[in-house]
Amino acid sequence: MAAAAAAAAEDEEVAKRRKAHGMLKLYYGITEEGKGGERLLEPTDIDGVHFDPELYLTQLRKERSLAQLMDVESDMVRQIRALDSDMQTLVYENYNKFISATDTIRKMKNDFKKMEDEMDGLAANMAVITEFSASISSTLQERHQHITKLSGVHTLLRKLQFLFELPARLNKCIELKAYAQAVSYHSKARSVLHQYQHMPSFHGIQTDCQAIMAGLADTLRQRFRDSSSSTQELSECVELLLSLEEPAHLLCDEFLAHGRGRLASHLSDLEGSGDVLEFVDRGCGGFISDSCLLAASYQALFCKEPGSTAQMAEEKLTKFLEELSEGYFELVEIRLRQEKSLGDNSLLVRALDRFHRRLQAPSKLVPGCGFNRRGTEIVVRVAQERLAQYLQALKDFFQGCLTDVRQALAAPRVPGKEAPALGELLAGLSASVLNQIKTVLAAVHLFTAKDVAFSDKPYFKVSRCHNDKCRQVQWGVVFFLVLSCYINAHFHLDIVTCSVFTHLSPVFLLFFLQGEFCSQGVREGLIVAFIKSICQTARQFCESPGEKGANTPPVLLLLLSRLCLDYETSTISYILTLTDEQFLGQVILEYLPAPEVFLLILQDMWCVIFVYLLSLLSIFFQNVLSVTVLFKHLSSCCYFCLFDKPVPPWVVSSLCIT
Repeated sequence: MAAAAAAAAEDEEVAKRRKAHGMLKLYYGITEEGKGGERLLEPTDIDGVHFDPELYLTQLRKERSLAQLMDVESDMVRQIRALDSDMQTLVYENYNKFISATDTIRKMKNDFKKMEDEMDGLAANMAVITEFSASISSTLQERHQHITKLSGVHTLLRKLQFLFELPARLNKCIELKAYAQAVSYHSKARSVLHQYQHMPSFHGIQTDCQAIMAGLADTLRQRFRDSSSSTQELSECVELLLSLEEPAHLLCDEFLAHGRGRLASHLSDLEGSGDVLEFVDRGCGGFISDSCLLAASYQALFCKEPGSTAQMAEEKLTKFLEELSEGYFELVEIRLRQEKSLGDNSLLVRALDRFHRRLQAPSKLVPGCGFNRRGTEIVVRVAQERLAQYLQALKDFFQGCLTDVRQALAAPRVPGKEAPALGELLAGLSASVLNQIKTVLAAVHLFTAKDVAFSDKPYFKVSRCHNDKCRQVQWGVVFFLVLSCYINAHFHLDIVTCSVFTHLSPVFLLFFLQGEFCSQGVREGLIVAFIKSICQTARQFCESPGEKGANTPPVLLLLLSRLCLDYETSTISYILTLTDEQFLGQVILEYLPAPEVFLLILQDMWCVIFVYLLSLLSIFFQNVLSVTVLFKHLSSCCYFCLFDKPVPPWVVSSLCIT
């Protein structure tokens, strides 16, 4: 029962919606096909325009029964009441809007009436103005040409008056030291005086003005040559002299000669002794700052407009700065080379960094003077000198350690006290040398710090590699891969020996890409050279029995032999690995654009073909180890180039198995 009642209620609701929808369709004249059409002209359509009540009632009486007529009447009464209710609601809800609209219309009507009155007044005024303008034009039509002529005469008289008063004006400006105003007055009248110089009156004015301006030029030259004049005063004098058509090349020479004395005084002040950082600050704040100020003022005066004069002035400035900078750079290099203290290397590095940074401004102002290049060369030479000092310090430290060991071995035995054990002496000697090497590496590593301005120079760290260098790198890697596979295929070495050859390729890559300071300076020139000096010292003790061998205790020779053996076994490898990690390990991740290298390797088809032939050669010799090594390195290179990080071990293993 409940389900039937719910179904009946739902059907009734659907019927109501359909009825409402049908009434809307009927009202808007929508046909069954969904298109709006014109309503038929039926007189019985109660909603139509041609509705006929009599005909409608007649039809209802004929077609409907009494009960149906009563229902139609009830329905019609209900609809009428609903329409009345809706109309009342509409009126009540929009009553305020109707009132507001009525007020607005009344206000607009008043405003438009006022505007119409104003427009009428404006039209009347315009008519009066037009009439008055026409009367003025007709009155002045005959005198227009005469007025124009008089206006031209008045302008000419004013110009003539200015010309006649020009000598007095110039003298007054010079008396008040308004030199710029005097030059401006003379510049305005110069062309007119030159054009009419054949006339006696104008010729006299021109002669007087030339004499006055010649005196002004002499005054400006005296101020220009005054050593106490500031840079702003010099610039003003040069600008005015150029406006007076003074020769530009002479002014250039005088301007630079004036600046030469000031810069030379800064160089003489630098010859005094002092802290290296203070010395660099004094040089940069004096000589470099004044050089930049002089160059900027000089270029603003003489190099504003491109042409032969600007080119000549630029060449003079470049030559001038090159001559003076030679003395400055010599003083700086001499002072930096005098810094022998190895205790705090950061002081020297800070001084070099500040010196290199302050050279960027003059290098940008005058690119041809070579400030940046000369500064970099000085930094490189000082760094090389520093490495040589640290090498000598390591040698002296090792000699001191050997002296301590010899004294400990030669010391007389104290009764009841055991002699020092050789193991302890060896461990102490090795630990002391190793700690000293670490200290030196930490000190020289400051030259390659990221916050140091010159650390991005090619000598310290290579910049972004170019196509030729990338191609050389890839062929170097391929060469070591070939070498490792060839040696392993022909000599059947064990996996430990083969790994030594196969791991030479990344070492070659690091050496090839890194700067000379890290590879040749620190690794070879400092660490390797120190290790060689240790070997040379030990060899001298062993091979000179006539001089030193007679006094060398056999125990010391035994200790040195064991030290060399330990170095050969592990210490040298550890020291070189430590050096490579500090100076060579960051080069790829920081400075090698891995995607570019990978694309270049793929683009070089000869390299791809060569690697393919290498793999066929390895398969021909049936050496599984060579093939594994080859795939290991190729997969490692590809993974590194794509993801910019070392390849995980499980990736290598999976690629080798594949």
